[in-house]
Amino acid sequence: MKENTRKKFNWRLFWCLLAIVAGVFLLYRGLLALFAMYDNVLGYKILTTGYVLAASGCVLAYTLINRGLSVPVPEYDDLPDELTYDEKTAVIEAVRERRRRSRPLLMFIFAFIFTFGFEVIELFTIPFFRGTL
Repeated sequence: MKENTRKKFNWRLFWCLLAIVAGVFLLYRGLLALFAMYDNVLGYKILTTGYVLAASGCVLAYTLINRGLSVPVPEYDDLPDELTYDEKTAVIEAVRERRRRSRPLLMFIFAFIFTFGFEVIELFTIPFFRGTL
């Protein structure tokens, strides 16, 4: 008989991700509207530069913490035979701990990607279909 191995949906993580995406998006768009209202070009340049630097910093920190972008959690058989069982367990737990610590950074990376994607759609796609680009 086959067991049901599906994981339960993590609603807490979902709402946390949604709150971070909404917060970053609303902060960016609100400041953008404020600078546009007062015709502040310098503020816009500082905002976009800060946005790019924050997004780049999150990606860099995530990469450094995880020692790469797609390092899988190793199995006991994947590790060298010279290591004892306790050392192998310590290595596996260290990888899991790094992934756990980097999860908030990944949420902010998703928020920056969503905001940037919306900006691209607003600046290029919508005017293209309107015929004003």
